[in-house]
Amino acid sequence: MADDPLTSAGLMGQSLPMEILLERSASRPPGSYRLSKSKFLSGLQCHKRLYFEIHQRELAAEPDEQTQAILDMGTAVGEEARRLFPGGVLVEADHRHPTEALRRTVE
Repeated sequence: MADDPLTSAGLMGQSLPMEILLERSASRPPGSYRLSKSKFLSGLQCHKRLYFEIHQRELAAEPDEQTQAILDMGTAVGEEARRLFPGGVLVEADHRHPTEALRRTVE
């Protein structure tokens, strides 16, 4: 996790220069994958599930009612944050595009 530019930026109260953060985000070996908490839990439940989530996402089942409710709550939190802080900028780059997210954050 120390190589993750988004979490290492504030590590121990220190800021790293943008060049280092961008270099780190681009330095992942080809074919490597980020292991999110949700993917980790999927792998604990079923190795085949994790494989399909990474390699064949189009085969994934639609979220059940409880999972969809959690996803909807996350969306609602984001909408409320934008309402409370109207001058803020929504950075739409996801965890698979940290370089873009970092660039957008610095702008």
